[in-house]
Amino acid sequence: MFTPLKFWPLVERRAEAIRELRPAPILSLDTEYSTRTFQPTILGLSDDTRTVSVPWEEGKPYLQELLERFPNTKVLGHNAVNADLPVMAREGIRIPLENTIDTIIYHFLGNSSLCKGSKKTDDDESERKGAGYMNLFAACSMHLAVPNWKKCVGEEQCLLERRPCPEHTPFEYCGNDTYWPLKAFPSMLKRCQIMGTDRLYPLHRDLVAELTVMRDKGIFVDVPYIDKLREEFKADYERIAKMLPFNPNSPSQVRKYFAARGIQLENAQQATIEEACEESDDPELALLRDYGQLGNGVDRWFAPRSFNYEKGKWEGYLDDNGFIHPGLKIFTSSFRLACSAPNFQNLSHRPKPWEKGLDPAMFLANRIRRAIVAPPDHYLLEADYSNAENRVMLHLAGHKVPEGVDLHTWVAEIAEFKPDDPFCLKEGSPRQAAKTVQHGNFYGEGLSLIPEREARNPKIQNEVARGLRILYPEWKFNGMVVSFTGSNFAKRAFGSASYENRKRANEIIERLFGRFPGVRKLQQAISKKVQNERCVRNDLGYCLALYGFDAEKIKIALAFTGQNPIAHATKLAIMNAKGHPNLDCRLQVHDSLMFYIDKRHSPEQAKKWVREAMEIELKELGGLKIPVDVKVGSDWASLRKV
Repeated sequence: MFTPLKFWPLVERRAEAIRELRPAPILSLDTEYSTRTFQPTILGLSDDTRTVSVPWEEGKPYLQELLERFPNTKVLGHNAVNADLPVMAREGIRIPLENTIDTIIYHFLGNSSLCKGSKKTDDDESERKGAGYMNLFAACSMHLAVPNWKKCVGEEQCLLERRPCPEHTPFEYCGNDTYWPLKAFPSMLKRCQIMGTDRLYPLHRDLVAELTVMRDKGIFVDVPYIDKLREEFKADYERIAKMLPFNPNSPSQVRKYFAARGIQLENAQQATIEEACEESDDPELALLRDYGQLGNGVDRWFAPRSFNYEKGKWEGYLDDNGFIHPGLKIFTSSFRLACSAPNFQNLSHRPKPWEKGLDPAMFLANRIRRAIVAPPDHYLLEADYSNAENRVMLHLAGHKVPEGVDLHTWVAEIAEFKPDDPFCLKEGSPRQAAKTVQHGNFYGEGLSLIPEREARNPKIQNEVARGLRILYPEWKFNGMVVSFTGSNFAKRAFGSASYENRKRANEIIERLFGRFPGVRKLQQAISKKVQNERCVRNDLGYCLALYGFDAEKIKIALAFTGQNPIAHATKLAIMNAKGHPNLDCRLQVHDSLMFYIDKRHSPEQAKKWVREAMEIELKELGGLKIPVDVKVGSDWASLRKV
């Protein structure tokens, strides 16, 4: 029978015991605090040999004395930079970032693949999918044989076994929250060192601190406009339903309609629709997404903030001063930032409704953006990395993009996309056609792996001869031959994957790669490294472990290659802006940053400052530097290019 007293650390309850701690070189720390007032209630400390957990007011003076006696000690905690440090700073105890070891950051840098578990997570810390695996017990369980102390197993059992429990034995619980990350840290650090990601810790530690500041400052909104919009949404919900040529509440009709347009939906759930909108410019698909979002009204982004005493947490977003406080987090598999509470990264502005005779103002994304306004005596400035992912791939492939050109227009000219090409006509222009073909095919769209023997059989060879498949006999992955069917691109480009359309699609693909052969060579080099290392890494220091089917590993690696440098540049840009007296960064969305600029400074001057902060030369990647497009305005929906 398991005896808890022999396993759980002895948690001392005397504040005087803090004097006997010897935090050389590390002091582990955890606080429990009120989620309503952020007032600390319990202090937990451990030096690995002793663990103390006491009421905050009793322990505070001893902690201050301990930090004075050991000024160079490293303070360790899980999510300390985002939570414990701000809480203690309000109490007058300030711990320098350079003296902080945050185990959630090390855990993430060593296990970013865990963040790919789900693209949709809620704001509940108990969520156990995707980024939810960054929680303390998940981190410790990967390095230690420790039972889960984070869940209550009932009052009687907790008290009988003196088991740590957040509800019934809170001091023992806080003590364990302090003790176990300290025990797990050496293994966490070793994993990061093996992967080479440990050198990224200082940047991400400082970044998390700045993202916390950005969240606390918040974003100003037009409250009277929101009140008006709330009423309008009720009528618009019914209006969009009439505009759609199918019943939006019928999953079968939804899937059938978009399948005929070359858009395959696994189901008609809102998350699936929103994800499909990221890959498609289809106006009706965007309207369907907006229909689903309208069902929740503006409260999805602007619900009034209030404290739910029954659940013990804050709900809603809009505070009494007219600000919302979206949180930017580092926990994604590509190392890009994610936005939550509320999420502004789901407000896509790709669809072009005017091409279908629809009113752009009808789209929910534009109307929500209109609510984000500049505070008094300021204007908004949005700086967006231009054609970023495709620029990265072309640069790494050895194709130099001339300065000052529009990337997609340049690619269209090189690849000889003509205005009267059927594909260009469907997409609306050669530029848009070039954008569409790059985005999917640079990331391995249509890639399939077939056995060598099958690659030589008459059926496959016939497909190759007819232009229905592109085969690379010398390009192998784990003994399988790489080929591209063109099916998915044919659906996007021409509406179906018929033989005729696959042939036309493959002709476009080969024309693109014929003009940019370095990209295919880059793809082959990446797949070879993935085969040998079972991960994708780059010279910036990032590394993503890969699991699952082989073809998906290659595609994930290609997407990581194009996306990760932008994520890194964005992080550096945020830190650069932090040190600038006139750049007040408040939000990051995809490849753009939003700033508040004092009206005393001209847009031209602000543009210069922003470019100095964001157009960073990444020497590790051969001097890659992504240009920035700058827009300004009084609200997010009406920005105009400077």
